[in-house]
Amino acid sequence: MKKLNEIVLIDDSRGTNILNKRLMEEMNVADKITTLPNGRDALDYLTNKHHESSYPDPELIFLDINMPVMDGYQFLESYSEEQQTNIPLKPIIMLSSSENEVDLMRSQHYSMVKGFQSKPLTKEKIIAAIELILK
Repeated sequence: MKKLNEIVLIDDSRGTNILNKRLMEEMNVADKITTLPNGRDALDYLTNKHHESSYPDPELIFLDINMPVMDGYQFLESYSEEQQTNIPLKPIIMLSSSENEVDLMRSQHYSMVKGFQSKPLTKEKIIAAIELILK
């Protein structure tokens, strides 16, 4: 399996971010794993230049649905608007603690959403997500 340059984890649970990051580091699936606590911080991270002329370039984003400040759907709305500014949108796998069919159907309205996973992440789910975006 190809190693990704960066994976972004967006989840308000600090513990979940720590566990997911540790699992991905053990699996050695990315050179960099960035964790962010909400959609607002993630949007700021992804849409602001961090070096003189470059935006962050993750190859995969895992996005929790239910978060304070800016939830997953609010993030998707704002992030999809960035397509107008020449910032390439990155593939997203939605994460949820429930398997609500409404959430699944709603997430399919966004072209950058490539999949939907229930929490917690496992090695198998991470591999499946990476394989999905590499197709």
